[in-house]
Amino acid sequence: MAILSTAKIVGMLASAKKTGKQILNAAGEYVVEVVEDFMSGFAGHGWKIWEYVSGKWKLEIDSIVVRETMTVFELLIQKIRAVKGALGITQANGKIKSAILDDAKQNWFITIEEDEMSFVAHDILRCQNWQNGTLKGYWVEISEIRKIDGVDTIVIPVSEFSGSIDYIDGMEAVVSGLSDMSIPTEGDEIIQFGNTININRQSAIYLHADEGGQPAIDILFGINSKSFAGCVKMRIGGDIPGANGLKGFYCENGLIKGTDSSGHTVYCIYPDGTAEFGDGSAKFAADRSGKLAGGAISWVWDADKNKFVCTMGDVILGWDNLDPEVKENLKGEKGDKGDTGEKGSDGLNGADGINGKDGTSIVWKGSYVSHPSNPQNGWAYKNTTDGKSYVYQDGIWYQMTVDGVDGANGVDGTDGLDIVWKGDLSTPPANPVKNWVYRDTDNGRVYIYNGTAWALMVADGTDGADGTNGTDGMSVYITYHDSESQPEKPTGNGTSNGWHTNATSTVVWMSQKVTENVSSGSWGTPIKIKGNKGDTGPQGVPGAPGKDGKVYYTWIKYADDAQGNGISNDPAGKSFIGLAYNKEAETESNTASDYSWSRFRGFDGSDGKDGKDGTDGVPGPAGEDGKTTYTWIAYSDNADGSGMYQVPTDTTKYIGIAVNKDTATESTDPADYTWSRFRGEDGADGQDAVMFAIEFYMNGVQVQNIPCDIHGTSISGNIVIAKLYRISGSSKEDYTPDRWRVSYLKEGVEVLSIQPLESLNFINISLDKSLEYDSIAVMVYEQSIPDYVLITEASISKVMANVPDWLIGWDTNKVQIGSEYMISPKLFTGKNTGTAEEPILTGIVQGDKCITIDGVERSGIFALVDNEIMFELDPENGKYKFNGEVNATSGVFKNIKSPNDSFRIKENGEIEIVGKISTSSNGTRIEIDPVTNSLKMYTQDGIEVGNLSFFESEWNGVINYLPRLRLRRYVDNVLYNETSIDSGTIFCSQKVGSDDYSCYLIPSNGLTFYKNNEQTKHYSKA
Repeated sequence: MAILSTAKIVGMLASAKKTGKQILNAAGEYVVEVVEDFMSGFAGHGWKIWEYVSGKWKLEIDSIVVRETMTVFELLIQKIRAVKGALGITQANGKIKSAILDDAKQNWFITIEEDEMSFVAHDILRCQNWQNGTLKGYWVEISEIRKIDGVDTIVIPVSEFSGSIDYIDGMEAVVSGLSDMSIPTEGDEIIQFGNTININRQSAIYLHADEGGQPAIDILFGINSKSFAGCVKMRIGGDIPGANGLKGFYCENGLIKGTDSSGHTVYCIYPDGTAEFGDGSAKFAADRSGKLAGGAISWVWDADKNKFVCTMGDVILGWDNLDPEVKENLKGEKGDKGDTGEKGSDGLNGADGINGKDGTSIVWKGSYVSHPSNPQNGWAYKNTTDGKSYVYQDGIWYQMTVDGVDGANGVDGTDGLDIVWKGDLSTPPANPVKNWVYRDTDNGRVYIYNGTAWALMVADGTDGADGTNGTDGMSVYITYHDSESQPEKPTGNGTSNGWHTNATSTVVWMSQKVTENVSSGSWGTPIKIKGNKGDTGPQGVPGAPGKDGKVYYTWIKYADDAQGNGISNDPAGKSFIGLAYNKEAETESNTASDYSWSRFRGFDGSDGKDGKDGTDGVPGPAGEDGKTTYTWIAYSDNADGSGMYQVPTDTTKYIGIAVNKDTATESTDPADYTWSRFRGEDGADGQDAVMFAIEFYMNGVQVQNIPCDIHGTSISGNIVIAKLYRISGSSKEDYTPDRWRVSYLKEGVEVLSIQPLESLNFINISLDKSLEYDSIAVMVYEQSIPDYVLITEASISKVMANVPDWLIGWDTNKVQIGSEYMISPKLFTGKNTGTAEEPILTGIVQGDKCITIDGVERSGIFALVDNEIMFELDPENGKYKFNGEVNATSGVFKNIKSPNDSFRIKENGEIEIVGKISTSSNGTRIEIDPVTNSLKMYTQDGIEVGNLSFFESEWNGVINYLPRLRLRRYVDNVLYNETSIDSGTIFCSQKVGSDDYSCYLIPSNGLTFYKNNEQTKHYSKA
């Protein structure tokens, strides 16, 4: 929940409406009741700003205007638009609302629909539309935008409409001709293409499909006249300028490069004229220099010589490589025999010879005691007899290598460090020896003695900065069900359809969920927590005879109160009875605390309050006399009560009780009493009990566990002996069972079991260190046809012995420490600002099953700040999460979305944005609105100059989608030209002076011209 500080409103702001009711406010005043009036979604209404999840706010409204900058992280156009003819994206467009020729017939006055003027003075306005097979079009310059009757109006001189639109060298332009251009009319779609003065309005994107039969996408700059000549800086498709009709791709000052799959550039053409091809094997520079074959042949331009100067490096020319014609040209005519000359000086070294033919590759054959048979050229091997290596070539074995002599022994390495751990101490140990190590309990640091003084070895790092508070955690909710059969999943808060939150003894099923509150989230599948009654088990081994039975007595006394005051054997006048059970002494105690007291005679009722006198009723019949009832107790040595008496003795065996008697005088007739046993029968002498016990021995000594080092290896041998004894009374003797069974366990799970074929009174158990286990269970059985019955079992566990406290728990199952590594399945580095029982951790935890999240153990790397997970890498579950700012210089991002799903990058790289999008540059903007199914363009003054949209219309039960393109031209915010194209209709309008000219092209009707909304011409569809 958040607070808007200016309005002091908590949680949300929304549109509201009055209910017509009066309510009482906190000040005790009646005020008009107001309720929220908002519905979300496409067909909703109203507006609202609210916190839809913790820390995230949402605004939903019908439309929004941003006067300066609106930052949108991704722009997605979700619809495929279609347009026949051409589509221009420029600084202004619109649809002519009116086109009027002024009285002097000098200027056209043009207004734009919806009063959204995006045209400015000196904009070059164009309209082009086909009507009944005839092209309507004009390409003119706006002289000014004039405010007429409060409306921005485009002013275009009539003279601008002279000439016609044609193609010059493949580029459109206005040329003088026999016929003039069309005039503007209402409904004309108009668009701005350049400006004769303002260079910031001289660019455009022009998509055309059928102009001159050359479909293309043109990007134009420098449009300062009614011609596209020299303005096309890039064209995709259509005629390439100056290429004699060739079609393809054209670009001025472009950079074209090719890269391989790793991103390496293999060719590139630069805007300055430099070009590289063949992954650097050829380069042509803008200064007319270049190279071939990676620089083997290179050249530069010598402006003084007006020629290229070539150089060659690492180029070999041989006579045999020369063309015959070249060889012939190099030969001169045979001359006359010359005189014998003097001996000249040594000549220069001759040129390198040509490369020889490739040699034979060596094929290594391994080691042999002699040359292998049937050798081939290139075979090589090592002769183990003489220690030499040979290679075979042209019938001869040539020596290749020979073993060298052994090198001298290296210098002995220095001794390693061997420390002696002295434990945790508050002061350094006395009489230290070099390499003694201890931990100071006062400062937590570890020190080592270097032979002369104690030096710091290890110190705790400083605490990091406190992290931010974590968000509230989830709660665990549990509900129960008593049904014997599986119930349906609980719903809501878990207290319906038989589900309840009381954990009673009749509960059979439970369900749980982890969520923010009991009403949210989904309940889990019901889990049965009470098992069905199992089958009757096999008959167990007969138990040992019980000890001799004892005789127990029940004592009965009477008293005046619950504390036993006035204790007596006589119930007369007493209100409480005391009972003491299972007493070994026959003689009853007179100590009141030995008894449990309870009232056996009720209280007298208190007098009622005097009531008001009532009217005399009809006399009723006489009631019966009330009675006082009594309880009689007597004792006897016989089951029928014969020889009964009132005070029990040491030989008393039976007690008789008679209740609800009318008289206090006890009867002497045994038949009036109910008799029960007062003292049990003497039991027969019992037999000695028999039990079996297993004892463990190592090296002849009985042990209770297996002492091990930190790696879990036994330090007392590799065998533990289990012996079986039969114990009866004081007798203990060896016993041989019918079967032994040994089970090796790891965390309670069996990893190996052994069942010897031969049965003795003992068994040797191997402590194989290659097997991972932490305890051994031993079971012995007696045969009871057809099965074996377990008579006893015992277990023994591994424990570490002679290990410092700080190493306890460090074994091969947890940590391995080497000279250059440490392996640990779990590791935490950081700090605990809580307690050991309730830690608050800030740091890094990593390893196997190192953290529990939502009841599930997770493995990986996790960063915590006050127990809140800020970062997680979980490769097992494929979960990678980061809370906070991400800075990345490069990367590939897939399957990314914003928390409210308004922004997505899909697996295939496609991008989606849900909602309205608005861009802005120098005050102009483009808006894409899926609600209105439109793409609109606005000027700096907020005037709509372009609108590409569609709307839905139902006709005879069928939904029709009707697209529309509208372009407008404004001069000083006055609409002068407009062109509109919708389904089956083209409209153009132009304002000239005070007159409005327009035309409609409807294929089913024809082409119609208007002036000031009055029809002037019509060309039928025929």
